[in-house]
Amino acid sequence: MGRRLRALGNWVLCGWGASNVDKPNADNKDAKMQDVVPDALVTTTLPRLPAGPPEDVEARMLKSPKRKKGRVKDYYHLGRTLGTGGFAAVMLATEKSTGQKYACKIMSLPGKDALLDDETMSREEVLKEVEIVSKTHHHNILALKEFFLSKTKVYLITELLEGGQLLDALLARTDRHYTEADAKIVVKQLLEGLHYLHERNVIHRDLKLENLMLVQPDNIHEIKIVDFGLARHTISSMATVCGTPQYVAPEVITRDVKDYGKTVDMWGVGVILYILLSGSPPFWDQNEMVMYSKIKAGDFSLEDKVWKKVSSSAKDLVQKLLTVDPNNRLTVGGALKHKWITDSVSSTPLDDARKNMEDKSPMFKLRQAGAAVVMLNRMQKEQEELVRSVEEEDDADIEESEAEGNGSPGKPVNGTPS
Repeated sequence: MGRRLRALGNWVLCGWGASNVDKPNADNKDAKMQDVVPDALVTTTLPRLPAGPPEDVEARMLKSPKRKKGRVKDYYHLGRTLGTGGFAAVMLATEKSTGQKYACKIMSLPGKDALLDDETMSREEVLKEVEIVSKTHHHNILALKEFFLSKTKVYLITELLEGGQLLDALLARTDRHYTEADAKIVVKQLLEGLHYLHERNVIHRDLKLENLMLVQPDNIHEIKIVDFGLARHTISSMATVCGTPQYVAPEVITRDVKDYGKTVDMWGVGVILYILLSGSPPFWDQNEMVMYSKIKAGDFSLEDKVWKKVSSSAKDLVQKLLTVDPNNRLTVGGALKHKWITDSVSSTPLDDARKNMEDKSPMFKLRQAGAAVVMLNRMQKEQEELVRSVEEEDDADIEESEAEGNGSPGKPVNGTPS
């Protein structure tokens, strides 16, 4: 079943809405998929059967050196809500022993046999996100200190990114001009973080401006990639549809390839670079189907007035990243060797691009009307319930909870991690 549109790891809910379309029967191999809106772009509340035993990911997470046993409240004071996104909430966490401040991302952990609708992450998916984040260590990727597992929730204790979202920081810079050199500083860091992931066969699958954050306010020299809710190892099946529509690669929409790979991230880099240089998304239309058609055709322009101040090498990189055929698209290694990255670039102000960002910034954050609004309201209610439950419940450690349920204090269910 196709994946759904969502944003979990960053502090802002974003993305675009859904269309009501008839989807072909998954069992019908002759069904035409080419012109059908992918499942990720369709809002549905139909129940989804459990995916079966969650491989060994839960056992691995129970044994992870990053896992802290016990209750999160025994070690951290959870303060104000920093933000919400998708079906997750982020709260300010102060370590009781040191006074150090962190961010605590809280996600619901469905039961092993829970029936899920198509918008809810399964137990396996939640734990896979935790596993990927727990194994990444790079200065351009959000750092995880430790995590807690309870019977119903996962608590990720991460570094606190006080600089906020990159886009907001760029718009707030009123004391000086925004330049092509600034865009390069950002993109080079993005590529370096992505290179680390791809070297370890991890695909982010949801790269977008909202998933780039600053460590400190107004310091674009320290960028972090966040939100690994859609990330997967390439050894897993990658045939599911996912991502945010404006950033989705054409092969994900058309399903022209059985298993897509790292090239989808490179398309996302191309979209981000296009926005940073022009202030506008390369593919946009109020009509979703028209927008998807533009993406599939690679129908974008470098001829608008705003591009006159952009260097030819920057335009060349955009074109090589936004190449429809994934086999011809630039790799992360190739992008890092591109002359726009390796050579000095212009410090000419891109005032028109910044003005476009300011005028069109709602385009990057608002959802469309209709079914998407229903889903937005549902997300908001679940986020509020998640925060309320954290404040009111005594959320015991997962092994402690299961041991109590099994009538044997201090002993995991069946005597082994499950």
